[in-house]
Amino acid sequence: MSDEVLKLIPEDKDFLPSIESAERARRFLEDCFPDGEQAEIELSETVQFIDSGENLERIKCPICSESTEINPFQENDAGTNWWYALDESLSLSPDLNSLNIIMPCCGKQALLQSVDFMGFAGFSKFELCIWNPYANSNTLNEQVSQVEDLLNCKLKIIWAKY
Repeated sequence: MSDEVLKLIPEDKDFLPSIESAERARRFLEDCFPDGEQAEIELSETVQFIDSGENLERIKCPICSESTEINPFQENDAGTNWWYALDESLSLSPDLNSLNIIMPCCGKQALLQSVDFMGFAGFSKFELCIWNPYANSNTLNEQVSQVEDLLNCKLKIIWAKY
């Protein structure tokens, strides 16, 4: 059985809330999703790549605007090979602000943070998440708005599947 993770990251990738605000937001998530597991806070001094696991299906090139499919179940696929090479680069580079990557579509170099992950990934120094929240789509936006008030920032929602 796979896990779904609701990840909330600031729209401003450099934003870091206070520890107290982050903890209030984490407790609020636990209250909103009582069936959820492992409400967690991640804080970092550097910008991190926030992935969506199996939910990442396509990327769009910032240079040629081509979109490339990512399919981790298909070997020797250009997009999939690119994804695995990127994953390795992410583990080796401490500075994502200046990480250049070769795009699978046009073979040109681009800044990682300029790649469009089609809303299914992002970059941040702060992440708030809860595993298997069983979220109600009718109330999710309202709940996220309340978390934004607690953190004093606008948030991006990333749904991840592992």
